[in-house]
Parts: sequence; C-alpha cells; structure tokens
Amino acid sequence: VGDGGRLGVELRWQGQSGRRYTVLRADRLEGQFTPVANGLGGQSGDQTFQDPLPPDGGAFYRIQAE
Repeated sequence: VGDGGRLGVELRWQGQSGRRYTVLRADRLEGQFTPVANGLGGQSGDQTFQDPLPPDGGAFYRIQAE
C-alpha cells in the first residue's frame, strides 16, 4: 500500500490470469469492510487500484478474488 498524498491511496498486488478482484475498505480493522471497486484485473502480473478519496484518519483495505 502506498500513500499517494493528494491523489489518494494506491494499492498494488499480484494478479492471476482470468481472476477478477474486489477492493474492500473499512475505517477500522475490526469494522465492516465494504466494496469500493470490483471486476478489477483479469491478467497476470501487477495490479493497481487508486482510491482517490480515502477516509480522513486512514483506512484498512482487503483485496478479494472473485
């Protein structure tokens, strides 16, 4: 996870060919994770997602294979 400053937060992970991914976000680690993007990826290699408006005070993210 990288902090893109004014551009938000950038997430990176290794994808697999034919797999799609959903990005989930919560304001607390033990909180409710909700989808912020889905249907990402589809090819192998580096995958990225830019969250342009992360919550003030930070957030926790999960990448889930669909």
